[in-house]
Amino acid sequence: MKIEDLAETDVLSFYLDQRHAYLELTVVAFGGAHFKVQARNHDGSPIGVEFG
Repeated sequence: MKIEDLAETDVLSFYLDQRHAYLELTVVAFGGAHFKVQARNHDGSPIGVEFG
């Protein structure tokens, strides 16, 4: 799956830890399928997050 495939999904939950080193999204796609997306930078640097 490509992250672009989740463009038209609804976000159920969003978590970004206080250091911005770990991000987790739970989304529901068209048809009811649920997906959990997790991201972490291997070097421990903060993850930049913007909403649009």
